[in-house]
Amino acid sequence: IKFLQTRVGSLFIYDERPVEIKTKMDFGTLLRLADWMQIKNNEEMEAVMKAFQYLMEMKEHDFDQIYNLTVEEWLNLQFPNIPLAFKDFLTLWCGMMFVNPSKFSSAGEYARYFTRILNTKDAGYCSGGIGYIPELMAKTVEENGSVVKMGEEVDKILIENDRAVGVQTKDGNIYMADAIISNVGIQPTVLKLSLIHISE
Repeated sequence: IKFLQTRVGSLFIYDERPVEIKTKMDFGTLLRLADWMQIKNNEEMEAVMKAFQYLMEMKEHDFDQIYNLTVEEWLNLQFPNIPLAFKDFLTLWCGMMFVNPSKFSSAGEYARYFTRILNTKDAGYCSGGIGYIPELMAKTVEENGSVVKMGEEVDKILIENDRAVGVQTKDGNIYMADAIISNVGIQPTVLKLSLIHISE
């Protein structure tokens, strides 16, 4: 899959066939999507429609039950028989919504937002592309006197007196701070980065 930025928004190309992402998510769109993915087989079409129906009918308690699965794990468990092109389409949406690969994103968060898109029957993206959101956040952080470091992998969160006080990178650099904010998920934050072991 290749991404292109155009004057009217983002396009993606799958097998060299471009598709405009911004669209109304109605039944006609689903049929056009299936046709674009070259799903001609009735069995595959049924699997795609059942997956869309399942997503549209999900409720809050369903999202909570899959929160600690990754999108990749959940798609393989929940939809083992969907065509590969359709699975690629679903994981592409994960990248567009979270700017994060499906193997690292929460299935609960993904399903919550994708279900909302299907039920409101509208999908879109921010002006300037999805990457503009973190770029704008970084710019705002820098304009307010902070520093943004890219490409420095955090090795651990430094704890003193039961409080997070800084981070240490893989290169050994240490950054102290009044507050530490992590968006890698609760399990990696607590069990891996901070080395705190919480009893069951």
